Amino acid sequence: EICKGMDGARFETSLFCCVGGGELLERFTPHCTEVIVHERQRLFDLEGMGKLARLLRDRRIDIVHSWLWYSNIFSYMVTRLARPPHWLMSVRGLPLGFNRVHALVEGMAARAAERITTVSQFNARHFQAEHSVSGERISVIYNGILPHHADSDALDVKARVAGQGPILGCIANFGREKGHRYLVAAMPEILAARPRALLLLVG
Repeated sequence: EICKGMDGARFETSLFCCVGGGELLERFTPHCTEVIVHERQRLFDLEGMGKLARLLRDRRIDIVHSWLWYSNIFSYMVTRLARPPHWLMSVRGLPLGFNRVHALVEGMAARAAERITTVSQFNARHFQAEHSVSGERISVIYNGILPHHADSDALDVKARVAGQGPILGCIANFGREKGHRYLVAAMPEILAARPRALLLLVG
């Protein structure tokens, strides 16, 4: 949505992916000047960092906006090399399962970034306390979905659940840390009490 909303008359948008392409990649193509996929080989991928640093210098890119932990660390290293005029980092969750090294490097990145965006007030307070970052450098921008958006998969699900009993919904990525297995394990007991209950997992 950010790429679609960029004013093409004022901005050229380059998308650099650190991991694979994914099924959404082709959706970006009409809205970006270029889309570059670099399949990283290791955690601190020096080849990829050099590639992105050259891209920033060659394209004379003014603003770098990185998303999520790995991209933030990746961009922290790259911006130390290429020194673009502006670098923003987005923090979009809590560091579940991170160790002290993760926290240390993230703190270094946070102190170097010009601006930090989060998706909730709680997220902002936690990050500020964790890394001693000034609240003036953190902006909260809530996630949003355009109300008119509904793809065929969503409409298909709506048709299938029509007339069902109570629907239990969970919206989260399917990572182990989200604990979907506990909800699935509880379903037999729920169904014993409410046989028409339906579990809907969205991830």
